[in-house]
Amino acid sequence: MSLTSSLSVEDLASFDVISNLPECIKLKILAYLPIKEAVRTCILSTSWRHTWSTIPELLMDINIGEDESRNTNFVDQLFKCYKGNLHKFKLSGVKLGWMILTTWLKTLSQKHISELTIEADADQVLYLTNFICYCLELKVIVLSRCFVDLPLEFDGFKLLHTVELMDSTISPKGITGLVSHCPLLENLKFRIKSVIVDEAIEIHAPNLRGLTICGKFTQVSMVTPSLCKVDFVTHQLEATSRTVD
Repeated sequence: MSLTSSLSVEDLASFDVISNLPECIKLKILAYLPIKEAVRTCILSTSWRHTWSTIPELLMDINIGEDESRNTNFVDQLFKCYKGNLHKFKLSGVKLGWMILTTWLKTLSQKHISELTIEADADQVLYLTNFICYCLELKVIVLSRCFVDLPLEFDGFKLLHTVELMDSTISPKGITGLVSHCPLLENLKFRIKSVIVDEAIEIHAPNLRGLTICGKFTQVSMVTPSLCKVDFVTHQLEATSRTVD
């Protein structure tokens, strides 16, 4: 017999259904809410106060540009209170100092982030040097209007399968190093705003299935035996490819 079936009509009228939902049901509800709405459920009742902080896969989509100071403080406080693992994290309209971004990426790495999207503001280029290398469990990276400079000691993302670099700046050597250190890479898409050095790009990716290139390059050399789809939208491009047995 269920709990509600044993109650009288008077009891049912005063029964707090929301507060007495099973924890698994509450977590499913919160998983469909935007992050700010999920956090606000803490005021529903004492039983909901900390539920949001244990959502197994939390999607954060924060537009910093809407209210920079307020949204930055919100993310800081959220990271302090959130107890679960972050599945997806998206920052858009970003105008942040490197210290704040470094701190956030370190926190994301501790929360086992697997999908990261960073979209800098339209009139800004966001500098990402070694910051992103903290997040070693990444499976998906999407960067827009970012300057990417991977450190020499970069050892790769062993779980990464999708990379998108849009309107960003990275050297050909940086692209080559990124691809060669991601053994599970299946999808690579980049629209490069500018390159640092005029040299060839080498894409050696045995599991790569989809490739889209947009930019100005002198040469692209590919070893991609699993490639199924490729799109080139480039200027001054000389492309060579070969497969391996």
